[in-house]
Amino acid sequence: HSSLLLIEGRPGSGKTTLLVRISCDWGKGTIARSKLIIFVRLRYLDKTREIYLHDLLHLACRALTPNDIHGLSSYIEGRLGEDVIFMLDGFDEYGVLADEDDFICNLIEGKIFSRSTVILSSRPAATQVFRQIATQWIEVVGFMKEQVMKYIQTYYEQDKEKGLQLEQHLNKHTNVLNLCY
Repeated sequence: HSSLLLIEGRPGSGKTTLLVRISCDWGKGTIARSKLIIFVRLRYLDKTREIYLHDLLHLACRALTPNDIHGLSSYIEGRLGEDVIFMLDGFDEYGVLADEDDFICNLIEGKIFSRSTVILSSRPAATQVFRQIATQWIEVVGFMKEQVMKYIQTYYEQDKEKGLQLEQHLNKHTNVLNLCY
């Protein structure tokens, strides 16, 4: 069955990093649930023309030959996406309204490749319509103050004085600290 995992968060909160981590873990074999992960940064799709599966495959791995793309497309289509995870990063940067009838929206809604899993990351405002159909929803909140300070201490391990100066500056200027999430 199709499933949609929605990952939302503010800009810079770690959504893309989370998707990259999932991809790396899958590549290492620690996530054995699916046979194929297709990771696409939606901002790089050409919005001036219709998008198809071969466009996603080409964008996910530019090293694929046309024969490779044709073979993967046939495999995915023949199995209705079973054992395939489509990781779509940055729906808010895609620039297409969720109610438009396009490939990406149909994929997210399970209208095509109905046995696949879609993991969609976005800023919250762009994906409200998908919350109703998501099987899981995660909000990435980024670093809390304690984690920011720990990061500074680790980063400035060799120059503790600079780290201390930065911590003091952030504590004085909470508006700047709030940008460090």
